[in-house]
Amino acid sequence: VKAIVEERKENGNYKDFSDFVSRVDLRSANKRTLESLAYSGGFDSFGINRSQYFEIEKDQSYIEKMIKFGNKIQDTKNSNQFNMFGESSDSVIQPPSITDCSEWETMDLLSKEKEVVGIYLSGHPLDDYRFEIENFTNSNLSILSDLQKIENKEIRLSGVIIEVEHKETQKGKKYGILHMEDYHGAYKFFLFGDDYIKFKSFLTPTWLVYITGRVKKKFYNDDLEFKISNISLLSELTDSEVRDVKLEISLASLTESVVDKTVEVVEKNKGKHSLIVSVIDSDENYKVDLLSRKLKVDINDDFISQINAIEEVSLRVN
Repeated sequence: VKAIVEERKENGNYKDFSDFVSRVDLRSANKRTLESLAYSGGFDSFGINRSQYFEIEKDQSYIEKMIKFGNKIQDTKNSNQFNMFGESSDSVIQPPSITDCSEWETMDLLSKEKEVVGIYLSGHPLDDYRFEIENFTNSNLSILSDLQKIENKEIRLSGVIIEVEHKETQKGKKYGILHMEDYHGAYKFFLFGDDYIKFKSFLTPTWLVYITGRVKKKFYNDDLEFKISNISLLSELTDSEVRDVKLEISLASLTESVVDKTVEVVEKNKGKHSLIVSVIDSDENYKVDLLSRKLKVDINDDFISQINAIEEVSLRVN
């Protein structure tokens, strides 16, 4: 870091990645350093996708090729070499071309950030599932810090699996430990016997899951534990749980323009979920639910964002 910062202070900002490797001391900022910077987004301002730095071509990643290029440039500068036309040799050495490749998925990108930095930087793995969290969960992991307050209550949680342990008791019985995080905290869930067998397929790091269960006394003493009753993937939650989609509109806001915008969004996102339009009259304190007999909707990111863009309409699910 010191080598990178000192060079920048002395000779100005780095223009691009080739300028960076041409100037920085590559003995200090070595391959591992450059890979960590790329993983954590340190080179994002250079306009290259993070995945491209690691794309392998002819048994070498782009970072490895650029390190060789940077070393050549620095060697020629140190030897003051000039070609027959009077140009310095580094001016005619061309940087390696970069290979096109697809960008990393959000979870892959965030996992690599956490691996090298210890925290998520670009966002949180749960950011893409705010709709599911708002509509299906009734709590978060922080509530499990005091189990007595929630004894026998049904708890619905969501989170990202950050670590999994598959273990065996002294008697040879297998069990699992599921380490999970959300926006508010972290928790370790223990799965024994039939529960371990039933939910073993979900014990995969980086998976985003929805967990339901209750706090109960352990079968062998009076200590409390959170007993998982079901685990499912957040990505499949909407289709498996939602039966009705309700669009709430105030009678005072029910204009022709609002109706046209709403109908347009619904027709663009046809699906299998029943659609109910709930018209609310706050002055007279009544509500009328109108079930659409012809149109059903698909709850996807486009539908949610487009409906949320209509200020007069609120989205609910049943």
